[in-house]
Amino acid sequence: MASKPEQLIGNRVALVGAIVYLLEFVGIAAAGTVAPSGPRLRGADADAIVAGYTGHYFGIAFLAGWLSLALLGRIAFAAGLRFSLRRSGAEHAVADFAFGAMVASVILEVAGQAVAASAAQVAATGGSSATVVALDAAANWLVMLLFAPQGVFIFFSSLAMRWSRLFPRWICWLGLVAGMGEVLYGLVVGPAFAAGGMLWTYLPVLGFSGLAFWIWMLATGIVLFRHSGQTSRP
Repeated sequence: MASKPEQLIGNRVALVGAIVYLLEFVGIAAAGTVAPSGPRLRGADADAIVAGYTGHYFGIAFLAGWLSLALLGRIAFAAGLRFSLRRSGAEHAVADFAFGAMVASVILEVAGQAVAASAAQVAATGGSSATVVALDAAANWLVMLLFAPQGVFIFFSSLAMRWSRLFPRWICWLGLVAGMGEVLYGLVVGPAFAAGGMLWTYLPVLGFSGLAFWIWMLATGIVLFRHSGQTSRP
């Protein structure tokens, strides 16, 4: 059995990444709109979907660019956490796997925002409603697909943290629960979006996992920041 690492060697990158990621809400507020249509227009007719894009091209284009930068904060956080585990002598393959899952989730979300901006451009230039609806559908599915890999990142990163025994237990358990919640959300959000009904009505119950993720991420970043002055022994 491997011995317990003696100390946690932190860094500032993880907390900075978490803060940069949460700046997405500043971009949303500045844009004055969100895209793609998402659950607010699920099942709506083509005119309602097109109306959601018409007149919002600048805001949606700005938001796509803003998120392409802010969402990189999630990758910075994942890199900072993995780096600290390695330097602390608590390297685990699951942490490397988790990092890859986070990269995949960010790529999916950025791609979804780019497709949504394309839908806004088509609407702004008087393109066909069918094209706008099709692009909106593609953007929705790209964004919905981010949750499962993000949940995998949270779960396996928290598992590596728990195995290391270098982090407060409550942070590790919060991450494990949040990760399982996001994976489950990612598995059911697609069928729920397509079918509606009771499954869609009760889907927000799983929304707690998003809040838990933000708390876990900030708490982990703070712990790593506080230990950023530690250095490994020769």
